[in-house]
Amino acid sequence: TTYTAYFERNSLPTIFSENFDSSYWTSNSTTYAGYWNTSNYYHYGWNRTTTYRYSGSYSAGAQGSRTTYQNDTYSELKRTINLSGFSSATLNFREYIYTESRYDLFNVYVIHSGITTLVYSNSGESYWPIRTVGLNDYAGQTITLVFQFISDGSYVPSGTAGVWLDDIVVTAQ
Repeated sequence: TTYTAYFERNSLPTIFSENFDSSYWTSNSTTYAGYWNTSNYYHYGWNRTTTYRYSGSYSAGAQGSRTTYQNDTYSELKRTINLSGFSSATLNFREYIYTESRYDLFNVYVIHSGITTLVYSNSGESYWPIRTVGLNDYAGQTITLVFQFISDGSYVPSGTAGVWLDDIVVTAQ
């Protein structure tokens, strides 16, 4: 019997992954460890939804369980990630975005030591590409990832519109 082993070149160990099929959620809390925290400052906050999903049964929708967002929406999805003991790290996720381009924004921030840093931003249309964000500047530390959706007050695209996330993975070594 012959066995062949396949290894992905330059792959890093996964230290966190989420496809939202079995998530723990809290609302408007300052404690993020081990749970997703949702905060909505106006209209609806992030929630598990089946409206759009890349894999599994659920994704996270920035407009809650609704199929479209409203003007002046502001919501955040947060999770604390411990990168202690690692010298490099990467965040990967899939996004589905259908928003007003340049004005209704999906942003990703890292909070560390009281400093909030924008590490990714997008708007307009995007249908499940994989996005990669380097987290090497935060290796060896504990951080909070913040996925934010914010819209202005002028326009919402017709039909099913908003931001959905799926398959979030943090790798590190």
